[in-house]
Amino acid sequence: ILDQLIEHFMEEHAGGRLLKDDRQDDEKLQQIIRYVYQNFQEVVSLSALADQMYVSKSTLSRFFKKQTGVYFAEYVNQIRLNYAVSELLYSERNITKIAMDCGFSNTSVFDKVFRENYGMSPSEYRIMMRVKVKDERRQSESVRKQLREELKEKISVTRQTKAPASKVVEI
Repeated sequence: ILDQLIEHFMEEHAGGRLLKDDRQDDEKLQQIIRYVYQNFQEVVSLSALADQMYVSKSTLSRFFKKQTGVYFAEYVNQIRLNYAVSELLYSERNITKIAMDCGFSNTSVFDKVFRENYGMSPSEYRIMMRVKVKDERRQSESVRKQLREELKEKISVTRQTKAPASKVVEI
């Protein structure tokens, strides 16, 4: 009986520790993600973050890769690219300004990372997406126009079928 009690205690104790470790890992990961989002426009340093979290750079790097499946630098670049794509689509700012404002060290790095992820340059992407948006707007307007015409036609037919019959005059 004593062996069973000890075994049960060990299972509960170990399970509780795992849950606690998971919570701590989640908190660490949230801290890292928060750091990236707050600093993506500037130099994001894994070393500085590791110092801030009181762990080695390699430990933090392995932890991040294990938790997310991507390397820290890749993650930072993805965040930067998300903001850059938004700027490319919804602003008229030049590409150099977008690259700098999104934390890329220069336009060459921005262009390289962008090509690796999108298979084209930022300027090609901007042009392609604007053409695509115009085409989608034209298609959408065409569908709306067609629906309006069909609706008018149905309303006209409905009015004709529900028109009151002429009154029969009794003599």
